[in-house]
Amino acid sequence: MFSKILLSVALFGLTACNGNDSSSPAAPSATLANQYQNVIDRSGTPLQFRDFDSYANLKYNPLLDLGAWHGFLLPASDSEWGGFTGPMVTASSSQANWTS
Repeated sequence: MFSKILLSVALFGLTACNGNDSSSPAAPSATLANQYQNVIDRSGTPLQFRDFDSYANLKYNPLLDLGAWHGFLLPASDSEWGGFTGPMVTASSSQANWTS
């Protein structure tokens, strides 16, 4: 008798938790990204272990994924396509070094 009650409660719980909600919002369109300009320059070819600009900041802005400890750049010119410009390794919150 206990197993029948347990089975019926489990079945009721599974059917009550149905996630098939037709009123959920539609996913945003991917074409929206084409409306924005490329405002962050992700290109460059580091020539030394630490390339700094005139303000003592890192000269290049690599693409770092959320939580990633390494980042990459796009080649600075068409003649460098196929080359390897990265990775930048983040050792701590204030230190980042190019390893290539």
